[in-house]
Amino acid sequence: MLSAALNRMNAAILRRKTDSYRQYPSGKTAVIMVDAIPAYLADQDGLIRKIKQIMDFARHRGMPVIFSDFGGSRPARDLVPGVKRLFDLLEKADAEATTSAAFWHGESPLTHQRQSLSAFFDGTLATQLSKSGIEHVVLAGAFADLSGDSTARHASELGFHTTVLSDVFGATSKGAHAATLGITLPRLVHQVTTAESWQRDVLA
Repeated sequence: MLSAALNRMNAAILRRKTDSYRQYPSGKTAVIMVDAIPAYLADQDGLIRKIKQIMDFARHRGMPVIFSDFGGSRPARDLVPGVKRLFDLLEKADAEATTSAAFWHGESPLTHQRQSLSAFFDGTLATQLSKSGIEHVVLAGAFADLSGDSTARHASELGFHTTVLSDVFGATSKGAHAATLGITLPRLVHQVTTAESWQRDVLA
């Protein structure tokens, strides 16, 4: 009897904690666009429109939107296949298609350029978020199975409550999208959800 009562009490506490984290207060939540670069989005149907919609929603709610762009000069060292693929796509594209500037709408957003898969690789972004009081990160972008996976894992390990928007992420293939967002990341982040469901949580 006592054990059952304690279990019910613990479950209620956990539900309250979970609900509080799903409220996404604007002062503690940041949306991170991982590689929202036209060169990476051109062949992914509808993704540009979805990214713009989430950006507009977040800004309207007072949440910072951060662009973490892969880029720079290709290093001379031997590269892992995922990083090599990102460089290959950039080098084939026109210059204006190699940054997220097309999404800025004339503003000067928070930006972060890197040559790693994880947006948190060098500690700069994590420090910036922590100093701003950010506890929740919401991720969207070009390749769930490359930069998205690496960034999401890293965010969780650093202690951020991490949400991944499954339908606002592309991938290198449909199979990779399904495996990353349906199998891998649900075990490693706090929530994998759709844009519509996340927006409902924010507005709740």
